[in-house]
Amino acid sequence: METLFFENVRKKYPYEKYFLLDGITFSVKKGQKKGILCERQSGKSTIVKLAADLTKPTEGQILLDGKPLCETEISKRNICVIFDDFALMNKSVEKNLGYPLKVRKEKDIQNKVDFALKEFCLEEVKNFKPKKLTESQKLAAVFARASLRNFDFVLFDDIFRHTEKSEAMALADKLLDGKNAGCLFFSSDANDLDFCDSVIVIADGKTLFEGESSEAENFVKTTKCFNKYETGE
Repeated sequence: METLFFENVRKKYPYEKYFLLDGITFSVKKGQKKGILCERQSGKSTIVKLAADLTKPTEGQILLDGKPLCETEISKRNICVIFDDFALMNKSVEKNLGYPLKVRKEKDIQNKVDFALKEFCLEEVKNFKPKKLTESQKLAAVFARASLRNFDFVLFDDIFRHTEKSEAMALADKLLDGKNAGCLFFSSDANDLDFCDSVIVIADGKTLFEGESSEAENFVKTTKCFNKYETGE
């Protein structure tokens, strides 16, 4: 079974004095749903970028089915990322959906785009640019775009901060329907991750715990490894 594996990954940016990630280790297999519980601005987006190969580890390695991710052809990685800033172009929703298909030189593009617009209830706003969309509509556009590609793994970068959890999960369920993808859901709130098979706690750049969402929340509160619990926020 295919596995995405972070092995003792460390990351330090040139402008930083300390390691942002200091030896994180975790894995997710196809068909699994795992949560990553960590504070915002504590390396969450860096983990996502590492999995998308948008940045490289300073130390350690990321393996895809036992092979270094950097040695796997881009066309064969099949890792999909739902970024928390949406990463939409300043073009219409319809063009945002169609552009990746054109880059991949796929056939029957318009029919595929039309189907995704209908599936994610975006037909009425298909000619809108991102600035005219609500947060929920932007998120739906990102999911619709993701639905038009093949993937074995999906990373959901803090999708719950843009809309109600039930709405975000409805979009995720629609995207994942009929697929046996491995999923990583990132959040700073354990309650967002209560549907996951397990939740991994990352703090101070390290993986500290893995268990059920309630156990992960209790671990964070007991150890005070998150600043919000230390300050009582």
